[in-house]
Amino acid sequence: MITPAAFVRLGNAGVRVYAGGKQDWAEAGLVFEGGRAAAAVGGSV
Repeated sequence: MITPAAFVRLGNAGVRVYAGGKQDWAEAGLVFEGGRAAAAVGGSV
């Protein structure tokens, strides 16, 4: 598992921790980057 701190060290300053995790995020109907996110806003990846 890559920790948020590792992403920050790699130069990704916009890293945030979501306490509920990916499953909770998905169950809430929120989108991830990529195809699902683009589809939600009518774009393409």
